[in-house]
Amino acid sequence: MGVKGLLWFVTNACPGASTVVNLKEMAENQRSIYSGSPPIIVVDAMSCLRQWYTPESWVCGGQWQEYLSHLNKFISTFTAAGIKLVFYFDGVVEQKKRDEWVKRRLKNNKEIAKIFQFIKTNKQQPGRQMFFIPSGLATFTRFALKSLDQEQSPWLPCDFSHSPAASVKQVMPLSLDEEIFQKAKEQHVGAESYMVYNVLSSGEVECSNTLEDEYDIELPGQAHIYRLARQHIYSVLLESGRDIHGAYPIVKEWFVCAGNSLQQPDLIHPRQLPGGTPNLRTLWLSRGPEAEKLRCCTFLACFQLQDVAEELQALQVSVAAVCSLLIYLALQVDTLSVEDLNAFVAQTLCLEGKSAAQLADLQVWT
Repeated sequence: MGVKGLLWFVTNACPGASTVVNLKEMAENQRSIYSGSPPIIVVDAMSCLRQWYTPESWVCGGQWQEYLSHLNKFISTFTAAGIKLVFYFDGVVEQKKRDEWVKRRLKNNKEIAKIFQFIKTNKQQPGRQMFFIPSGLATFTRFALKSLDQEQSPWLPCDFSHSPAASVKQVMPLSLDEEIFQKAKEQHVGAESYMVYNVLSSGEVECSNTLEDEYDIELPGQAHIYRLARQHIYSVLLESGRDIHGAYPIVKEWFVCAGNSLQQPDLIHPRQLPGGTPNLRTLWLSRGPEAEKLRCCTFLACFQLQDVAEELQALQVSVAAVCSLLIYLALQVDTLSVEDLNAFVAQTLCLEGKSAAQLADLQVWT
């Protein structure tokens, strides 16, 4: 979390504290002094999301290809100047910052409520002045940067040791398998699976605001819709942490949703998968066709799709992913309409292969 008002203060109260520089010239000077060592700029990715995300239809989520293209142009600008980028993401929320995190989430809820009120009143999305980052954009940006071969790093608390041995000894309250915990830490340091690390290390996770209408009582929020899937995932992650009576550790969830004042976390009990929960070591460390099949079947079981595993595995991966999502939603949301399902299917089948420029010109009918 940044320091509120810092930029304004530096700009207005300390005019000599900041200087406009030519990054290309600085990079050239760096290479002349330290040959063989490429200039590196660390990018605060969370602070850049609003600048990177340019689609006009932001309420509907925009288009992935369009966003990916914009990110690629940003990276190419620095690459052309011989500058390497390392992207920095927020990681864990420290307990001393939890109150501020909650305060900001509740403030965001009010902003989102104004967006939906505008839509209901004007029958169109508001302008950029009411812009709110689409749901999951920070997470998807990690995947986008990975697909563009960019190096990433999460935010780590000041007492998070980079020594593998030290870190395992310092923080391991829920995971009883040191090798598994170390693998989760390595993925977290590589800006992957940060929620997995949070579950294994502290048993506490959070999910920020999403673009949901809190007054729409017919459609449940995503925090409730995917709770069952999360409970199954927690059981896989915490299988080795069960006590002598077979009970799983409880996971604390700070998930922003309608009616949740965030005064305290929801206490979530992991639920065993249909047919039993496989060993995490087998899932993560085993290789070969049988291990791949087990991983796929476990993933589908987390979403209650074990009975259609054979049919889904026969599909193209991208299509199977969408089908899995739609089947799960249909099972969990009674009010899901045929139009909703058609919208998902159309996006999957009709937009594939189109360029970012073509997608940017699409019109959204309201």
